[in-house]
Amino acid sequence: ETIFREGDDGNTMFVVLAGEMEVTKRSRQGVDARVAVLGPGDWFGEMSIVDIQPRSATVRALAPGRLIRISAAELDALYRHDVRSYAIIVLNLARELSRRLRVADGILADLIANVMDSYLAKRPATG
Repeated sequence: ETIFREGDDGNTMFVVLAGEMEVTKRSRQGVDARVAVLGPGDWFGEMSIVDIQPRSATVRALAPGRLIRISAAELDALYRHDVRSYAIIVLNLARELSRRLRVADGILADLIANVMDSYLAKRPATG
């Protein structure tokens, strides 16, 4: 079952209680690539709450599961009711986003290095 599709409007995030969720991202060439498999304790969809942009990826359940849905309005209500709890949640979201960005940076650096190595290996020697 598809939870949401890349490009959909979104103002909710989800926490995985049970099951596995597959995250795919469409390339510019139209190829869907798996970028993550999430399980219990993981969350997704938070970017649409943070940056108020359309969904950046598609998420679908690989098997039956259970999710908690948290809307931007519910987070706003938490902010108004319990600022400390809200701050802890937002800090944890920021930490996870930072961790994911570091992983993506590492993958991008490796990809660039591999492409450059391949390009240089195929280039004729000049003298």
